[in-house]
Amino acid sequence: MAELLFYEKPAPLDKEKHRGLTYKKSDSYAFASKVNTVPVSGPEFFSCSRSHPVMFVETASGGFLPVALLSLTSQSHQLGDRWEGAYIPSFVKRYPFALAENKGVVMIDESAPHFNAADGERLFDDTGEPTQVLLDTLQYLDTLDQAHRMTLDYTQALKVKGLLSRSQVVVELANKEVKLDSFFVVNEKAFHEALTDEEIVDWFYKGWTAWTYAHIHSIGSVNEILKRMAKTMR
Repeated sequence: MAELLFYEKPAPLDKEKHRGLTYKKSDSYAFASKVNTVPVSGPEFFSCSRSHPVMFVETASGGFLPVALLSLTSQSHQLGDRWEGAYIPSFVKRYPFALAENKGVVMIDESAPHFNAADGERLFDDTGEPTQVLLDTLQYLDTLDQAHRMTLDYTQALKVKGLLSRSQVVVELANKEVKLDSFFVVNEKAFHEALTDEEIVDWFYKGWTAWTYAHIHSIGSVNEILKRMAKTMR
């Protein structure tokens, strides 16, 4: 899950260069104010579905990636800086850290306000060893990476089974129809018919069946987007 969507000054975390770096958590997500979608992993689909539709986008390599649709406006959303009352995807919560494709490399955004706070906690001790703060962060990033890799397996299986089709969802917004046809969704009817008995069992134990139904259920959360948009238009 190495894409650095919000990172203005990405750099590998280095125990020499960043020996004195301090870190302080923040409940502000202002850094994500200019996006209307963010990636999500399969284990998040249920929680995400209450606040945001989970849809799929096609990648440059021809694969698919699930994303949370945050808004119908371009390069913005109506969640404010703190996303109060809405699900916050792990892709957002992990900032200003990220795990590179090479799992031994942790990336940070050196420009993030989370760093060098006077009351922040150090990431390395005086000998250059990781503090508990950094160890906890590394464990969190590894958990997210595992979920991301499982999700890639899931989306590849959806593609192989031909279960993703272009979205037919149309939303009425300001007396205009907004088509969400740049996204892909699972065809529920095809899903019921596509799997063999063995695959049904396999998908159930992998959690993919639950993820699929959570995704299908989440489409109704377009109404949550409309509610958020309506509040900002008052």
